Amino acid sequence: MDHSTLLSHCRQAWETFDELTASIEKHIDDYISENDISDEREEAFIVEVFAGCARYHRVMKVVIDAFYKSDGRNFTQSERPTLTVLSYLLFYRLDELGIENFRAFVDSYEPNKSYRYLKFVTNEDSVRSWMCDCWCSVFADNYVTTVLVEPLLSWLPELSYVVEDLRCRVDSRRQAEKLKSTRKKTTVTVPEPFNITQLRGRRVPTPQEIPRLKPHKLVPQTTYKLPVEDIQLDKQRELNRRNAEMALMEANRVQFRCANAVRSEKSRSRLQQIIAEDESKLDFDRSKARPLPPNISNTIPIRLNAAAILREGQLFRKQEDETLKHLYLLESGYRDESEFNRWQSEMKRRDALDTDAEAERRRIEGQLALEEAILAKRTLTDENKRRVSEWKSDQAKLMDEYAKEQMEKDREIRILVEEITMGHKNAKEAKVRVREKKRMIVEAVESESRELLKAALEAEEERMTIQLQLIAEIKAMESALKIRVPKKVDLTETGGYGLLSEMSISELRERLKMLYFEQEEDEARKREEILSDKIKKDEYIIDTLDIISRHRSENNRKAAERNRQRSSSVDKRKVVSDPRVTELQNRLQQRKSERLRLNAVGSKHTMKTSSRSHELIKQKNELEQSRWAELEAAQERTDHGLPHQHSSSSVKVL
Repeated sequence: MDHSTLLSHCRQAWETFDELTASIEKHIDDYISENDISDEREEAFIVEVFAGCARYHRVMKVVIDAFYKSDGRNFTQSERPTLTVLSYLLFYRLDELGIENFRAFVDSYEPNKSYRYLKFVTNEDSVRSWMCDCWCSVFADNYVTTVLVEPLLSWLPELSYVVEDLRCRVDSRRQAEKLKSTRKKTTVTVPEPFNITQLRGRRVPTPQEIPRLKPHKLVPQTTYKLPVEDIQLDKQRELNRRNAEMALMEANRVQFRCANAVRSEKSRSRLQQIIAEDESKLDFDRSKARPLPPNISNTIPIRLNAAAILREGQLFRKQEDETLKHLYLLESGYRDESEFNRWQSEMKRRDALDTDAEAERRRIEGQLALEEAILAKRTLTDENKRRVSEWKSDQAKLMDEYAKEQMEKDREIRILVEEITMGHKNAKEAKVRVREKKRMIVEAVESESRELLKAALEAEEERMTIQLQLIAEIKAMESALKIRVPKKVDLTETGGYGLLSEMSISELRERLKMLYFEQEEDEARKREEILSDKIKKDEYIIDTLDIISRHRSENNRKAAERNRQRSSSVDKRKVVSDPRVTELQNRLQQRKSERLRLNAVGSKHTMKTSSRSHELIKQKNELEQSRWAELEAAQERTDHGLPHQHSSSSVKVL
């Protein structure tokens, strides 16, 4: 299967995928079965590309959306899946594919569209600026730098050659189409047959029998097929490679599981500190009532404006009118409301006493319910502590058994990791040498291009200096002053246009002066009227302020009198003795004493359990230190190259 067919399959698989109706595995399996893809390598490539597009679609979506907004306005939305597949191969699979395979995938797409998209994506300034910022908003900064930005920047020199090749192909196609459209249509010469005498028909001779050769032997089919031994060896290599990859993945997955069995000393101390802080904040005996707000005794003087003064004066005038009406009614025989007010105040006082007694009863009931809830919670906590202590003892036994099994597994995994690590070391060194060689070639090309660019810039600067000198000379010639003869003007003459209101400049000036004097007289008259109105208004406000001050002083006097009467008549309220309240108080005192007794017993039990927990923590720390020591020794053996023989044998099998 060629590159164009692989790209088409990847595009169709991603285009028909809907995450709401089917999962990733089910969709790709159905697609492979429908299209009858039997080759294992092609199937593995399509599955990996589809899974990568589904996993990293947010990375490609940022770049493709920006491309559609800027350079891809003529692209249709049906081409988005193809751009997604090319973006995934560029960002994540370029190291594995190589530049030649990636060029083949790009060539299978339309050259013009491939050129425009690759030119947009391989712009170094865009990669370092807005692409990096958008990716950092989705993924971690370290991941974006090491996985996306740095590999793409390292491949930019090779990708620039691919973009340049696409540009040449697009330009050549455009020139060919332009020449084809401008070519003139020429008349075709139609030949005429010669007038020649026709010959008589000749007699056809009898054909001779052609001698036949003996049939040759066919080429055997084994010439075009590989030997059976080579095919079996290839299958065995592929099987060994898959088994090694699965073993490596499993080793990486469970390599350091034993290190997370027990928390560190710092974590435990921090956890105990947090628990102690939370328990110190618990205060069940604290009063729940909020403190009283501060009483502001000093009144702050408020400066009133004219509108407020007039409103308050109008209010006091209405009060005076109502007072006069009430006095007229009393004179005519109406009764006073003082007796009814005394009866009403007495009834309010009785209701207040009953309300206070009910509130005291409810308060004591609330405290009693709180004490009972504390005792119930304490009982439940003791039961939970007992269960936890039993569970911890069982867990310690299981942890010891698990640690022994894990040590055996770790030894086997370390041996396998050492063999695989040595097998990958040679491949990495060869890749580093190839990359260094490419880097030297790119540096040589860049130095040559910089020299050419410098020469072109110097030539352009010389041309610009000559042009600037010519422009300065032209401006100097244009800025030469021209001598003008002043024209004499008579201000007493009219324009002579024959209009009814035509006048000279002198007459116009006189008329304007007269208008100015009239306007000043009108403004002075208006100022006098405004000043007189303001004086009248100030006098009215002063009278209103006198009325307000009298009423305020009278109101203050009446308020002080009412306060003196209330303080002399109303005694301190006392809660009426109620047998229910007394009984509740006794029950509350019993619950408090029981809670204090349980707190004293619980503190002694806590000291005993803390000593046992310290012993368990010490044993876990010793076990953890021994495991880390073994892991460090295995890593040192791997660094010094002790298991070289095992790794070489594994590489040969692969």
